[in-house]
Amino acid sequence: MVALFQSVGRVGFELLDRLEPAVNELFAAQRIRVSGLRGDWRVLNPVVRIERVDLPAGFVADVEVELDAVRTIMWSRPVARRLRVGDLDLALEKPVVGSWRLAGFAGGGGGGLKPLDFLLDSEQLEVTGNLAFYREGSPLAGLRLVYLGINRGGEHRHRLDVWNTGEDCASPCELRLDYHSKDGLWPLRMEQQRILASAANFTLPQAWIAISALRISDLELSWRQDKEVSGGQVRLAAEQFGLPPGTALSTELQGAIRGKADLHQGSISSWQVRRGAEIWELPVVALRGDGELVQGWMEGLDLGIAAEFMEGALSGIEPAARWLQGLNLSAQAHNLRGYIRLPSGEFGYSATVDDVSIDPFHGVPRIRNGGGELLGHLRGAQISLNAQDMALQFPGLFAEGWRLPYAQGILSAWFRPGYIGLRGQNMRVELNGTRAAGSFSLSRPADRLNELLALLISADGMSVDNAKGLASYRLPRGLRDWIATGPS
Repeated sequence: MVALFQSVGRVGFELLDRLEPAVNELFAAQRIRVSGLRGDWRVLNPVVRIERVDLPAGFVADVEVELDAVRTIMWSRPVARRLRVGDLDLALEKPVVGSWRLAGFAGGGGGGLKPLDFLLDSEQLEVTGNLAFYREGSPLAGLRLVYLGINRGGEHRHRLDVWNTGEDCASPCELRLDYHSKDGLWPLRMEQQRILASAANFTLPQAWIAISALRISDLELSWRQDKEVSGGQVRLAAEQFGLPPGTALSTELQGAIRGKADLHQGSISSWQVRRGAEIWELPVVALRGDGELVQGWMEGLDLGIAAEFMEGALSGIEPAARWLQGLNLSAQAHNLRGYIRLPSGEFGYSATVDDVSIDPFHGVPRIRNGGGELLGHLRGAQISLNAQDMALQFPGLFAEGWRLPYAQGILSAWFRPGYIGLRGQNMRVELNGTRAAGSFSLSRPADRLNELLALLISADGMSVDNAKGLASYRLPRGLRDWIATGPS
């Protein structure tokens, strides 16, 4: 069988160039054209050489593939003895619906090939070329890359060098990734992995990240894993990442992490965010992750400083800046905790807050000297209120505010574009010597005519004059006059 395979294979591949017209006819509908198709045979392995493959949006040139016949048959998947691509120029596009794909092709495909297995099993891989990224037909970025991979004797060494292309590149504009691993071979050696990454003035294309392009001015990252024990450290300086429509920030951070199996713990020991000459210095952030859930913790944070910084940083994003300016938040947060669930991106947070000061804005009441336990997520927040000597006012509903010697209860908020809802449950307050309990809810849609307020209050005793202060000035005029002049 081996002899027959060798004989037929050698003859067939010697005649491969004669199949070039048939190959082009086969792929004519996909606008693919092959030039310089040739075949060869090296020991037991078939070899294919192609001078150039023209695609609907790009080309691949100077291609040589030597298939490892023995391992391909044994493992029932393609394994290359050698793959070399001397040059390529490909366009990748992101349609309105769907994932990234080669421009000019309707679907992804792949023919069942598993890229990671192919990269780690094939003995020698070399690729050089250019990539261009497009989103809905608009160009995003261009990259030049050189990749080399070698897998021999249970060791895997891979290096990827990437450069930005374009007039705005400040040399060297380079990102380098190194990967080195050893397969475990008991009792001679344990499984090991090493990852190194470095960058200088490299711009991550917007195609790779959710926000606009991020320029990494300096990056040094190292990661090591010996069997189940792993750890690494990172130093990063990034700048000029735009928050539309053009607000620029920069950041510098240093951190380290250690772990065993899927559980990792570490910290961001130094973290600064800059906006021009303005600097926001964040406290130490402790981290913990298990592969699905990443958690963070900070001892304390001045929310007033954070809000003031973010108001300026988000000045180009009108709704966010308007809310930060309108609320004029001031507060101290302690024992901050947050999490992000992967890969969904779901997140949440909690903290103990005190000295809370908020100005009235879009239905949010004026609060002074508030405090409690805060929980929240993307579209909502809840605070278990426990405050003393707190001032509260709804200026859009009541002419006067109230000074509360103490206030307890649960305040919940829900928000989405154009809507905010507030609800107070199990509220207990003291007002002008009267102890009161109850609940309230406030719904404020974009149309102010549909704003609704509901109050359910019971009190142990209250003078008529004090009770009159609980009547909203937005009640019909006749009812307001009757309340003001009638009861006594």
